[in-house]
Amino acid sequence: MDLDALLREATVTGASDILIAVEAPPVFRVDGVLVRRGEAVVSAAEAEAAFGHLTTAEQGQRLRSQGEVDFSYSLAGVGRFRVSAFRQRGSVSLAVRPIPSSVPNLLELGVPEAVAEFARRESGLVLVVGRAGAGKSTTLAAMVEQINRERAAHIITLEDPVEYLHRHKQSLVNQREMGVDSPGFPQALRAAIRQNPDVIVIGELREAESAALALVASSTGHLVIATVRQPDCATALDYLVGLFPAAEQTQFAWQLASALEGAVAQILLPRRDGKGRVAAFEVLVGTPAVRTLVRDAKRQQLPTLMRSGARHGMRALDQAWRDLVDHGVVSAVEPPPFPVPLAARKPEA
Repeated sequence: MDLDALLREATVTGASDILIAVEAPPVFRVDGVLVRRGEAVVSAAEAEAAFGHLTTAEQGQRLRSQGEVDFSYSLAGVGRFRVSAFRQRGSVSLAVRPIPSSVPNLLELGVPEAVAEFARRESGLVLVVGRAGAGKSTTLAAMVEQINRERAAHIITLEDPVEYLHRHKQSLVNQREMGVDSPGFPQALRAAIRQNPDVIVIGELREAESAALALVASSTGHLVIATVRQPDCATALDYLVGLFPAAEQTQFAWQLASALEGAVAQILLPRRDGKGRVAAFEVLVGTPAVRTLVRDAKRQQLPTLMRSGARHGMRALDQAWRDLVDHGVVSAVEPPPFPVPLAARKPEA
């Protein structure tokens, strides 16, 4: 198996992911659909060789000791790739994602203007929310690039691994990779607060210590932008509160409500014309009413507030989906992968 040739082919065909597992052919994910590449299956030796081709000795040791490792890989003339390697039934499997060479801007992605305004905040917490593969990293990178273009700021990104590469423009951008430049998010975030940043970007909030440190940073004059792997804004806020023991949740919810500037959640939907996928965006703005619901543990009411908050730039996922349906971009025949109020389920013309 010629791995570099496989990566080139995936890039040309527009695959979002390449999956390699023993006793199966390589698989591309194209527009969300798994497509086998030929019939020749990958042997255990080929999978090990592919991993060895991509990695360093240190990363190989991490795979042996921990059973999994994430890192980035650059292929000259093709681009960069995010690699997740893991062991299953004693063999190596790989999930590889191409990273575009240029950082898209928010307008190109169709991100609502309210999200661009989040990136212009001087301090506070902004969340980018979505399931795995929803495009969070791309939106996050576009927000960083907007700051980089528009103002002089010291931006520190904490990533696992580093994906998009940012050149210094008006801002100074330092990108730190977990497992390479720092042991992990809590340690890197604790250090970042002392490194004179204006903006701290966190690849993913997934433990209580990081969430607590993010609030400390956002309440002491820094803009903190972080991703949360949840399907929508309300669920993401519940998830963050739930990271803490019950006795600490009320205090954290108050701090979260005070720091929250806004959140954007996104999903990818198949286009009606079959030409790829399009993102639908939910937007939550940290208005006084939103802060009250977050603080008082009434976060289940946030979708209703978003549906009536258009004047503040808010909208719920079902509204974003309905707008795409009304403009003929996506089909209403296939239900979206999130709950939609019955009133929003109009028959397709």
